[in-house]
Amino acid sequence: MKNIVKNTLTIFKKDREFIKSIILEPVAMLLIFSFFLAFQTSVRIGVVNNDKGEAGKKITAMLEDVNYLKITKVSEKNIADDIASDSIKLAVVIGENASEQIASGKSVDVKIVCDENSGNIADYIRSLVNLSISRISGNESDTEFTVNKADLKGIPINNSLGVLIFKMISTGSILATLLINDRKRGIADRIKLSGIGTVPYLSGVGVVFLICSFISSVVYYLFALIFHFNFGMEHKLHFLIIMLSVNLLAVCFNLLLSALVTNDDVLWNLFVMIILPTSVFSGAFFDYNSMPKVMRVIGGCFPQRWVVKAIEILQAGGSLGDTFGCITGIAAISIVFFIIAAILTQRRLSGKMKAD
Repeated sequence: MKNIVKNTLTIFKKDREFIKSIILEPVAMLLIFSFFLAFQTSVRIGVVNNDKGEAGKKITAMLEDVNYLKITKVSEKNIADDIASDSIKLAVVIGENASEQIASGKSVDVKIVCDENSGNIADYIRSLVNLSISRISGNESDTEFTVNKADLKGIPINNSLGVLIFKMISTGSILATLLINDRKRGIADRIKLSGIGTVPYLSGVGVVFLICSFISSVVYYLFALIFHFNFGMEHKLHFLIIMLSVNLLAVCFNLLLSALVTNDDVLWNLFVMIILPTSVFSGAFFDYNSMPKVMRVIGGCFPQRWVVKAIEILQAGGSLGDTFGCITGIAAISIVFFIIAAILTQRRLSGKMKAD
């Protein structure tokens, strides 16, 4: 296995496209796509209802009835981070005495917190809340709102998350191509004749690529720190840990592809037909909660969803321990991919499957 690791490392070092594909391109994707807002089929609005009476509930219910809006409860202290991470577009904070103020005809304590790019949506929400207050009081209302600008801390890391996951997995095609070409050139057969088993062979090649992938993720993470991207979580290092789990998934998935495919020319087509749509369904590109229920059920079956969910948990204030189920699922499916890859590769080398 030691010689396999050494030879694989030598092959990758001689490949001029390797460094570009595994490190430079993912970082470029980060810098480019992070500046674009993720597409959403509805606008997510955070609501903090501090009202002691019924008015706050009625205002919230009216907002929930608007098809265009997706209402979610948020913590008032986390509003700025939620907006920065693109979890919500803006937040409506209803004061604790709103019901009394409406009943007495006083100005109602309602605050709207948004970034500088959400002025139009803030005006729309203001009109809806005014309408709701008018219905509750039975009078025309033109409440004077306090519109606070959220203190944002950099571009949301979520903007490039879908592209990053897709790129990390598809970059593994380099690994799959190497293994497929090994079989075509008879190198895999010679390795088998030398007494090295299929598992050590795949492990040796896979470990080298996994280490290189780890380096790529670290570079991605460092660039995000340098450019002050907003991770939307207290401990930024946890984001890197999740990305390292994606590296493991990518390696094992591409080991499986190398055993299934006999021609490396079709690899990219497979990534476009399999990885891209499953990433979309998982919520890596678009807001998962805004998707139809059928799409969410389908998307929940894919490991990319577990990656996105782990990040969502961390951005919601959860700890790394809270993501244990997601990380365990990613590791488990990776092991399954590796076991199947080893079995199929063994069958190919023994002639029990169609030769390349």
